[in-house]
Amino acid sequence: MTAQVREILIYKWKRFSMVSEPFSQYIKKNNIELRLHAPHSALRRGYIGKWEIKKNKLFLKNISGKGEIKNQNKFNHKYLDLKILIEETKPPPSIKASMIKTLENECFEEIELSIKNLFNSETKVFADWYSGTIRCPYGKLIHYVHTGYESLYSKELLFNIKEGIIIDVKKIKNELTEQSSKHTPTPPPKPPDTFRI
Repeated sequence: MTAQVREILIYKWKRFSMVSEPFSQYIKKNNIELRLHAPHSALRRGYIGKWEIKKNKLFLKNISGKGEIKNQNKFNHKYLDLKILIEETKPPPSIKASMIKTLENECFEEIELSIKNLFNSETKVFADWYSGTIRCPYGKLIHYVHTGYESLYSKELLFNIKEGIIIDVKKIKNELTEQSSKHTPTPPPKPPDTFRI
C-alpha cells in the first residue's frame, strides 16, 4: 500500500497530521453502508477530515470526499416487492442472493461527503462516537516507509479519547532502532509481460 494522505488535527492553535481515522468508528457504530471512492492510491479511505480539539473535546470540523450511501428506506420499500417475488418463484439460493445484491446496488446513491450531508449540521460536530488513541507524529522524519502510516518521526502526540472526551495527552520521542530500520515494504507485483485488450 502507498503511504497515505493524512487527516488534519488542530490542537492548541497548531496544525498536526493524524495517523488515525476516527470517522471510521462513526461509520461502524451507526451501521452506515457507505462505499467510499478512493481518488488515488494515497487516499484509499476516500475522504479527508479536518479535526479540532477544543476544551478537551474532539470535533470533526470538515470532511470531504465522494462515495455512495445506501438509502435504507428505498431498500426496505423495494425489498417487500422482491420478497413477494421470491416467495412466488422460489429461485435457487444463488439466484435469490443475486437478486438481493442487485436490489442493494440499486439503492446506493451518490453522496458528496460533508458535515451538512452526513450530520445535517452547518458547523463542527462533537465526535462522541470515537474512543481510542489518535496519533500525531511530527518533527524530523527518521525513517520513511512507503506504506500506510508506518513512517517514523522524531516526536508524537498521543491523545487518549473516550466518547469524544480527551482523557490524557502524551508526548513521546522516537528513535530509530534496529528493528524499525529493518522494515522494508513489500515490492509491488511485477506487471504481466502481455495485456489482454
